[in-house]
Amino acid sequence: MIEKTEAICIKISSFSKTSHIVSWLTDTHGLIQTVIKGAQRPKSWFIGQYDLFQTCEILFYTRSYNNLHIMKECTPLTQRDGFRTNWRSAALASYFCDLIYRSSFGNTHMPEYYKLLSTSLDALISHGPDTSIMSWYELNILLTNGLAPTLNNCTSCGITITDKPNYTFSIQQGGIICSNCSNKTNSNIISITPDILALLRNWQRTISPAAARNIKPTRKQTLAFRSLIGIFITYHLDINPVSRRAAIEISTV
Repeated sequence: MIEKTEAICIKISSFSKTSHIVSWLTDTHGLIQTVIKGAQRPKSWFIGQYDLFQTCEILFYTRSYNNLHIMKECTPLTQRDGFRTNWRSAALASYFCDLIYRSSFGNTHMPEYYKLLSTSLDALISHGPDTSIMSWYELNILLTNGLAPTLNNCTSCGITITDKPNYTFSIQQGGIICSNCSNKTNSNIISITPDILALLRNWQRTISPAAARNIKPTRKQTLAFRSLIGIFITYHLDINPVSRRAAIEISTV
């Protein structure tokens, strides 16, 4: 069976001396992998037709027994050449793709994932390696997976959280807990300040990476937020990508 869809190239690896395996986040099939036969040959028809971070229209033969499909045709639609010259943005784009690759489901229709990655890559091209774009992206990955932190009500008893000098955040329970419940819990808890909670709330309800850029955290706030969300992602997505640390180090040089 032949399928056609739009797809973003998120990973390329060698399959043989002449062929590639390419992982795609598609508009209609979620995460898929295709074999591009002869891709590394000097006269291959596929030279210049795909690259990391590009959006392409792909035509492929589906293979159900190993989920490794065969590429028939590939046409670039959005090339995002800016990543070739802005290596800090490229580092963040690599992390964005890696997080999608590790947390999404193969052959499952997840259009919200596709839109999230596409708009975030475009934002990096337009605005560079902005701290707020990365923060917004990570919170929306969690939201898409149904794992967004609970920030307005206690995750244990459900009461509305009122303003106070400091808040208690439970990684295991997935959000803010009230003082009464924090005294009873045996799970590890983290104390966070009102400004960090405000950042979490603002980025979580912001609808686009462009709008997220209007939030300007201080360096201290950025470090606190990154530490908290790094621990949260590791626990709830069961991943600890090296690419996150590399992206942070490179993009903030």
